[in-house]
Amino acid sequence: MNLKWQPELNDLCGHLIAGHGISFNVTLHRTLRSKPAVDLILTPVRDLAGVHPRSGDEHSWLVWQSHTGRGVLTALPCHPGQLADQLGLAGQTNEARLVQAALSALMDGVHAPGRL
Repeated sequence: MNLKWQPELNDLCGHLIAGHGISFNVTLHRTLRSKPAVDLILTPVRDLAGVHPRSGDEHSWLVWQSHTGRGVLTALPCHPGQLADQLGLAGQTNEARLVQAALSALMDGVHAPGRL
């Protein structure tokens, strides 16, 4: 998939590694057809005002995406396929595939040699 990131993927990976929350938009880059787009937010639970994490959740992240409007708590980095399942992205819509591809690219970028 040819993805267009706003902001750039490399910048997003750097923020995640530093433990900072991120929000971004990913668009499937195609010509002459509609271009599916989704927004994603990944933020540490500890940074959410008014949230009192249970024991064990203080190192969790809230991952939300606009395709289904669903969010989940997870540890990062994580397995992108399992995260996509938790987010309810089992369908084969363009947007579901887009979120899955974005999560995979993000986790691969965080694990890239020399990143950690």
